[in-house]
Amino acid sequence: MKQSNPQLQSVYEDYKDCSRCDLKDCRQKVVLGTGNPRADIMVITDTPSESEDILGHYNTSDIRWFLNAFKHAIDKPKMPIGAVAELFFSNIFMTSAVACRPILIRGENAGDYRDPTWRDEIKVCGDRLQRTIYAVDPNIVIACGKFSVISLVRRTSKIPRRHGGIDEMFTFDIPGEVGPVYYSAIPTHDPSIARRRGDYDDPNGIVSSFSKALRTAWQINQKLNEEDT
Repeated sequence: MKQSNPQLQSVYEDYKDCSRCDLKDCRQKVVLGTGNPRADIMVITDTPSESEDILGHYNTSDIRWFLNAFKHAIDKPKMPIGAVAELFFSNIFMTSAVACRPILIRGENAGDYRDPTWRDEIKVCGDRLQRTIYAVDPNIVIACGKFSVISLVRRTSKIPRRHGGIDEMFTFDIPGEVGPVYYSAIPTHDPSIARRRGDYDDPNGIVSSFSKALRTAWQINQKLNEEDT
C-alpha cells in the first residue's frame, strides 16, 4: 500500500485466511483490495476475476475496461495504459462484494464462474466490506454490478437501476465508532461482465454505464475537494 492505513491493514490481517463461508473451498486466494488505502473514490465490483483469484489482487490486464473508462472520465484519451493504471490505483481503491471468486466445484461445469449467493456469501462477507469502506473512508463509492449494490443496500429486492447516472445515486450506512456513518454510491454495471461474455463491442452499454459513473464520481470528488480548500 502506498500510504499507511492501520485500520485497513487490520482488515487484511483478519480476513487474509478467511474461512467464514464456503467460498474457502473454491477460491485460490482472498482478494481484499488494491489501490490507494485512503482513496477519495472506491470502486466495488461483484467478485474477483479468474486471474485476480490466482494473483490475490486487482491487476492492469484484468481491468482494462475500467482503465479505458477512466482515461476518458479524466479527459486523457491518449494517455498510455501504464500511466493510466498508475493514476487509477493512486486515486482509487478497488474491492468486491465478496473477497473470493465463486465457482462451481462439482458436475460437468466444475470450474466455471457462478453468481455469489446473498445469505451465505454476500451477507457473510458484509462485515469485511463495511470495515474496508470505513477504513478507506471515501468521498464517493461506485457500486459496479447487481451484487455490489445488494451488498450495500443489504437487500435483494427493489435495488436501484444501474445506468451510472447521478439521479440513481443512493445513500447507505455502515457502523462507525460512535454510530452509523453514511456514504453515497453511484450504481452501475460491472464492466467485467463484458469480458466474461466476450462482449467487447459492448452493445448493451455495460462499459459505457461504468464510464458514465466514473466520470460523475470524478467530477463530484473534484468539487468536494475544491470546497475543502
